[in-house]
Amino acid sequence: MRIAYLFFLLFLINCEKLTRDEDIKKEITQLDTVSKGKSVDELNIKKTMELDERLIGTWRYTEVINSGLGALYTSMTTDFFLQFKENGVVINWQGDSYVGSKDANFNSTAGNNSQSGKWKTDRDKGLLYFIDSVTNESVHTKYYVENNRMMLSNDNKKQVYERID
Repeated sequence: MRIAYLFFLLFLINCEKLTRDEDIKKEITQLDTVSKGKSVDELNIKKTMELDERLIGTWRYTEVINSGLGALYTSMTTDFFLQFKENGVVINWQGDSYVGSKDANFNSTAGNNSQSGKWKTDRDKGLLYFIDSVTNESVHTKYYVENNRMMLSNDNKKQVYERID
């Protein structure tokens, strides 16, 4: 349950099932061993599991939900943030939400709801791993970075983040 809350944004884009971090490393090592004919001891895990320096900084994704037509039209906007640190720590939090309709407007302050964990990337495969610091469970998603934009995607769902720091 903690990992689902910790990485709520990944839940929104239907991330693949939880796995152990060691299992991910083992799977990558096995793939390299088979493809290159090297023993597990000869492989350098850091070669495939690293921190992509292009991600370091603070990113914002804005979710907008609209419904209804005309006088029944309602819109809700929520900001989600990710901060990737050089030391492999990732912090995520939800910002304020704003709801507006013809007759009313609401602002919901998120408060202090930040969560942290670890992050790693496999640049060759374009995978970003979020790792729970307590349970060591992880989820991964595809990622693409270009200039000040980052896209996370799974199962035909995409989130585009903007670098804000």
